[in-house]
Amino acid sequence: MSDSFRKVIAETEERHSELLKAIKEVEHAPDALVAQRRRVAELQVQVEESVSKAEKQAEKPRKEKRSTSSPFKLPFLLKRTNSKGKEKELDIPSPYVESTQEEEKERQRQAEIDRSLREAQGQRACLEDKVKEYEHLRSKLEALYDLIFNGPTPGFPAEDHLEQQVAAARVIQERVQATLDAEKRAFECIYKAEKAMRECRSKIKDALQFAATSLFASGRSAQEREASAIHSAHILARQVPVLIREARQLSPDVKPIEDMTLVREAPSRADTPDGDAFYGKLKTIASEVSRVHTQLSEERQTAITRVSAARTTVENAESTVDHYRKELATLRQTIYEEVAEKVREQMREQRYSTGEEYFIDAPPSYEYEAPSMFVQTLTPSPLVIPNKHFGQFTDSSSPVSSSSQSTFNWNSSPASTVNTRRPRPLPRPPGT
Repeated sequence: MSDSFRKVIAETEERHSELLKAIKEVEHAPDALVAQRRRVAELQVQVEESVSKAEKQAEKPRKEKRSTSSPFKLPFLLKRTNSKGKEKELDIPSPYVESTQEEEKERQRQAEIDRSLREAQGQRACLEDKVKEYEHLRSKLEALYDLIFNGPTPGFPAEDHLEQQVAAARVIQERVQATLDAEKRAFECIYKAEKAMRECRSKIKDALQFAATSLFASGRSAQEREASAIHSAHILARQVPVLIREARQLSPDVKPIEDMTLVREAPSRADTPDGDAFYGKLKTIASEVSRVHTQLSEERQTAITRVSAARTTVENAESTVDHYRKELATLRQTIYEEVAEKVREQMREQRYSTGEEYFIDAPPSYEYEAPSMFVQTLTPSPLVIPNKHFGQFTDSSSPVSSSSQSTFNWNSSPASTVNTRRPRPLPRPPGT
């Protein structure tokens, strides 16, 4: 273990502790988010069921109301007054009341489920933010570990071996992810080709019907529709080989399709004037289109299977990478803490050897000491003092002279001057 390695750990120890503390606060978020998403899905299903049930319950009162007698439809006819002036309600038909009560209960239940769903969705949003924060903190911690442990780490072969396993697992993950992306794109091409061939098959079928109509009833309208259908089928058929060629470039498991006459040329009555021969030619083209469409349908199902298998492989590769990453992060954290503890121990030993821990300056004294130069730093100033006992005056005959102000004797003792306070003037008598 080199000195530079110890120095880097000593410099990043505080940052490492902060990241671990922050991660510990939000490490529960991923599992909680999975459970919360499951709860939201369950509540959504309950809401759909409640809405459907409420609609059915709402239909029953309508049927009951249509079959209710006229007095019940008028609310003021439902009450009568007895001799004492008290109102007494008539008996209400029970089917309508029961259906209305059931509808009201279902509406209340639906409102409660909606409220629970909104609360669950709000909690899910908070957990999603915490998961993002957790992933961000984990990426920062991994970046810190990569800065310290990237490459060979002298003295820790287990960390180097696990780091190589993580790198190999990531290479495999990238490879299978590329395979999955290619299979998805190939499936899209096959799906487009199958859709085009399905429409082409429908157009050829229409052309056969128009050709059969032309055999028994001559007319330009049927032949024009027939030519339009053949032209549309020809355009659609020409798209299929291009899409299949692209799919085969993306995935070698895609099989080639049969060559179709409709791709090379569009049949025309000008080339085949005989109606029966032209109809037979259209039937041959229709059989080719049908076979290719069947082949593309099977190829689409096979492509779906390949995409599903590739997605499973990617999920397994991702779980393997996550497993190795967690093991590597745990090992690096253990190594980091061990080295940090050794660095702190070495620093304590170094301070002990130099005596820094035992020869420490004494703390400052907090006892109060009166400053000796306090009085001497003051500059004397003339004061007018009305009371004689506060100091010695130059004129002993009168404390206050009308012609000149008395001067305080600053040569008195410091103890008598420190506590001297200027007196407050006496209040003036009323009426003066």
